[in-house]
Amino acid sequence: MWTSIIPIGGIKATWKNWNKTDTGVKVAQDHYIFSLMNVEISNIKFSYSYNESGVEDPFIALLN
Repeated sequence: MWTSIIPIGGIKATWKNWNKTDTGVKVAQDHYIFSLMNVEISNIKFSYSYNESGVEDPFIALLN
């Protein structure tokens, strides 16, 4: 990830432990930074629509 607010030229990280969700999306759940620290992504929930997820659509206000 590169951004102007971080005062270094970037950080090398791996994308490992790929898993395919029920909706067919592939997600890397482990991101090792400099081979020292793992940023683990877990408890991810996917659905085909907001209606199926039980979460209110955060963009619905844009349609009004």
